[in-house]
Amino acid sequence: AELKIVGAFYEMATGTVHFLEADKTVDECVECNAAAAERDASLTPDEVLLRLKAGNERYCKNEPGKPPLSLNEKQALTVTQKPLVGLLSCADSRVPVELIFGAGPGDLFIARNAGNVFAPSTAASLDYGVKHLGIKLLVVLGHQCCGAVKAAQLPSDAIAGETPPLASLLADIKKGLGELPQLDEAAAHDRNAVSTNVRVQVAAMAASPVYAAKIAAAELKIVGAFYEMATGAVHFLE
Repeated sequence: AELKIVGAFYEMATGTVHFLEADKTVDECVECNAAAAERDASLTPDEVLLRLKAGNERYCKNEPGKPPLSLNEKQALTVTQKPLVGLLSCADSRVPVELIFGAGPGDLFIARNAGNVFAPSTAASLDYGVKHLGIKLLVVLGHQCCGAVKAAQLPSDAIAGETPPLASLLADIKKGLGELPQLDEAAAHDRNAVSTNVRVQVAAMAASPVYAAKIAAAELKIVGAFYEMATGAVHFLE
């Protein structure tokens, strides 16, 4: 501790010298992550939801999200993960989940399939997140122009012509949609169909004994949301 080396940037226009922070070591990054996780442990599910909404607001305003991680920060992520949010999202390539919430590596625990369906595979992933990682908020994220929801509204014989796994998934979505009213405006019909599917998946999640116990203890919240691709806005459903 007899020597220290620092970098600095001299701003001639103001005469100010800005001292640059050195990259943290891997151990320091691990300690920072642990300290952040300890602070976050006191957050309520509603507070986690507010944080998620704020991230989407930044995205809609084209404000920068989280900066890229340094090499040491990346290495620190190999130690553990403590995400607060679990998301069930569609597999659609136009739904970049981390980006639209201004999140970075380690922030979101995401399970995806066509139509954001709470199926055995996605349920298993989210069960792990809630039971072992301490997730406090589960979000079912549907989106504008969802191809899976649109396909699920086709006649049953057309759905039966798909591969067995896809036909089964679409049939499940179709069953949940029930008798949808045919709205004249295409965008309104699309949004109603996607939102209906989201609500069906939220209800399926809420029926899980693992989640129900956490909800009763105010340790978990489940919400549905609709992602409007044209604007980047995520609208949370009542």
